[in-house]
Amino acid sequence: MIALIAPYAKMKELADSVLHRYDLPIHTVVGDLGEAMESARQAAAEVFIIVSRGGTAKLIRDTLGVDVIEIGISQYELLRILKPYIGAKKRVAVVGFRSLTEPAEKLCNILGISVSALPVDHEEEIGARMKALQDLDIDCLIGDMVTIRSAKGIKADLHLIESDTDAIIDALDKAAVVARSIWLQRESDLRIRAVFNTVQEGIISVDKSGIIDQINSKAGEMLRSPHLRSKSMNTIIPDLDLPTIVRESRDSFGKVVEANGHRAVANITPIILHGNPEGAVIVLQEVGKLQDLEKRVRKQLFARGLSRATASRMSSPIRARCGSASR
Repeated sequence: MIALIAPYAKMKELADSVLHRYDLPIHTVVGDLGEAMESARQAAAEVFIIVSRGGTAKLIRDTLGVDVIEIGISQYELLRILKPYIGAKKRVAVVGFRSLTEPAEKLCNILGISVSALPVDHEEEIGARMKALQDLDIDCLIGDMVTIRSAKGIKADLHLIESDTDAIIDALDKAAVVARSIWLQRESDLRIRAVFNTVQEGIISVDKSGIIDQINSKAGEMLRSPHLRSKSMNTIIPDLDLPTIVRESRDSFGKVVEANGHRAVANITPIILHGNPEGAVIVLQEVGKLQDLEKRVRKQLFARGLSRATASRMSSPIRARCGSASR
């Protein structure tokens, strides 16, 4: 899923109008800054990616530590607002988060418009920026939703800078790519884990310190504990001598060890990344099952040998008769 948290209702309406373009579930909700946090918390636990704008996107990112794809501002809308001030002896102020103030200031400089940019990094700074505006002789104030809501008493034309449909589509396109990538990775991980847990051998991977980071169900069964992740393999089966194997980056095959009271054959392969040992993969096979397998193989080979011998004896008289007839 994708969650789009819109700072104002019109953005949600624009987003809802383009959802038919996507084959992924996209949930849209209205919320600005603090109002959006509860929606973001719920979404962070359920969705792949969050989409938002300006200060709301920054607050979600900083507070929850989750990835947020940011909706850009509409350059066309910004140009439309600034057009009447081109060549006019009027002063423009831009107040808001840097994703707004920086492009607005650059465009004003290109158009030759006198501008005062007062960036905000945290919502609490808005009050101080409003007080600073009292000392400026401005004719126009451009800002995001929180700026315009806080601009009571400011004697200037107020303009909310919005994001247009193209900016919303651009952000949703990026979110869709990320969401599909995460989905494919999770599907791949599930397939690998299904195979990992299906094999009849116990498989354990450890880091270079011997700490277990992956263990399949068969290994958990053999070691009589399904909760061994983050445990030290060196203490569970000391006979493996993992530190030496990892340090020397050498394979170890056919070593018989004691695994929770049961004898097992351990095959160990170091994990080498960029020439450095980073851990190892351990494959455990129960000695009893290996012996049973060996017996079955011997029986099958013995039975196959007997059937070949019988067939050979039966074919000898036939060959003899055929030879006699030809003579």
